Amino acid sequence: MLKLVVLCSVFIPIAIIGVQAFFIDSRIIGGHEVNITEYPYQVRLDLQGKYRCGGSIISRTWIITAAQCIVEGPASDMTVRVGTSHQITGGQLFNVSAIIVNANYTISSGDYDIALIQLKEPIALSELAQTVRLPDNEDTDLDGRIGTVTGWGRTTENGNDSRILRAVDVPVVNRETCNSIYNSINYRSYVTERMLCTGFMEGDKNPCKGDGGAPLVVDSVLTGIAGWSNGCASPGVPHVYTNVAAFRDWITDITGI
Repeated sequence: MLKLVVLCSVFIPIAIIGVQAFFIDSRIIGGHEVNITEYPYQVRLDLQGKYRCGGSIISRTWIITAAQCIVEGPASDMTVRVGTSHQITGGQLFNVSAIIVNANYTISSGDYDIALIQLKEPIALSELAQTVRLPDNEDTDLDGRIGTVTGWGRTTENGNDSRILRAVDVPVVNRETCNSIYNSINYRSYVTERMLCTGFMEGDKNPCKGDGGAPLVVDSVLTGIAGWSNGCASPGVPHVYTNVAAFRDWITDITGI
C-alpha cells in the first residue's frame, strides 16, 4: 500500500532529536565552482527567503529532495529557485502547491529520507533548467563508480557559505563496508538497503552533514540524495545518501514519472 504524507498548506512537524548527524549543514567539501548550465537540474529550496536545502528537477512541476528539509510552518514559506549558479540571486522563483514526505521517514534513523515538492507553475525548460534522469529499480550495481554531488554551502568546517554552485566527484562505497565503518565507531544508525554511501578513505571530499537534499548523479542518473554522516568529510567515514532507486515506484505512484 502506498504510504505518504501530503502537505498543501503546512509543513510536517518534525521533533528535533539530539543526534548531530541529522542537522542540516550545507557544505560541499573539496569541490570547485561550477556553472548551472553544467548541472541544470540543481535547484535551491528557500525557507522564508533564506537558503534551506538543495533539490533536483525531475519534471516541469516536480522537485525531489530530502525529507529532512521539510520543517514545521506554512507551505507558502517555501519557494524553489531554478536556473542560477548563485546562492542568492538570479534564476526563476517558484511557489509550492504540495509537499509529499515519505510516511516512514524518521529523523532519528535517517531512513526513508525523501520528499517530493509540487510547483504551482511549470518550469520553462532551457539550458539553465533541465530535468535529471531517474534510475530504474534495478540500478543497484554502483560500487566504485564515480558520482557528482552539487550544492551551495561552506567549503570548510568553519568557513562561509559559497555564493556560487559547487561540485565534487566521489566514489560509491560498498554498503556493507559503509555499515561496518559506522558500526566500528559505535554509531547509532544502520545503513539500510534504502541508502548508499560515498567517500574517499583520506576524506577531504564529500558533502557535510547532509548538504540538505543535494543530488548525487552517476552517469547522468540521479542516484542519491545527500542525507547524513558522522563529521564533515572525515577520513575513513563515508557520507550516506537516500538510494533513489529504492523509491522508484513511490516516485511514480505520486508523480506519474
